[in-house]
Amino acid sequence: MATLNYVPPYVPVPPSDGGDEGPRRLPPGTERIGMLLLLAAISMMFIGLTSAYIVSEAFGPVWDQLTVYPLVWVNTAVLLFSSCSMELARRRNSLPWLLATLVSGLIFLAGQIAVFGLLARHGFYLSSGRQASFYYVLTALHGVHLLGGIAALAWAVFRRRTAKLGVIAIYWHFMDALWLYLLLVIFL
Repeated sequence: MATLNYVPPYVPVPPSDGGDEGPRRLPPGTERIGMLLLLAAISMMFIGLTSAYIVSEAFGPVWDQLTVYPLVWVNTAVLLFSSCSMELARRRNSLPWLLATLVSGLIFLAGQIAVFGLLARHGFYLSSGRQASFYYVLTALHGVHLLGGIAALAWAVFRRRTAKLGVIAIYWHFMDALWLYLLLVIFL
């Protein structure tokens, strides 16, 4: 039997100036492109789930079982405030506003957990019906993604990296817009 010996092609390495500069920097705009690709993937997931939700409306009379609790509107206001504080943090390069955004995000998540508790006290569980199950799934997925944004905010706060908030702000504003979209789809 014959054996093949493969020799990888020669790839020249650019010469170094002698200094050890650590890891190479990404080309400008790479982080933004990566974030936009991530948001496109998240959008497709939520578009697919909300499409299933809309189609399932035609399957039966058990619909509109959930009402909008006032706490949902309070949570929405907290999330909208967090978007404003994120923008102030980004524009002013301000650590206090960034911290306000982080705390607002945590308050929103705590409020969502409280809404889940309200739903459970009124007898609405994940298995209670299509609208309740879609509400739990969609808002829990939103909460998980918002938790990712909170982790990025915490990194920025603890590393004092307020100058790098552009990409985090894109993600945060997207999560706010996604929340408004979910409310419109679920309750209208």
